[in-house]
Amino acid sequence: MPVPATMDLSGHRADGEAVDFKVLPLRMEAELVNRLDEARERLGLKSRMDLFRRALHTFLGGQGEAEVAALFAPEA
Repeated sequence: MPVPATMDLSGHRADGEAVDFKVLPLRMEAELVNRLDEARERLGLKSRMDLFRRALHTFLGGQGEAEVAALFAPEA
């Protein structure tokens, strides 16, 4: 399930429901991260997480995983 914008920092949705998170470690060379950040800024994206969610949405959708891709759809 995507992390809704109505979630607070304590891991609760606006309706009070608790959400369980998992951290996915991602190790990348510093220069690659710098280039990724430059591209993210050019694209007008707010955060790396926004970039990763959009990338997952596009990749999964292109591979025929529409249901899972929809979980990463950018908010309108």
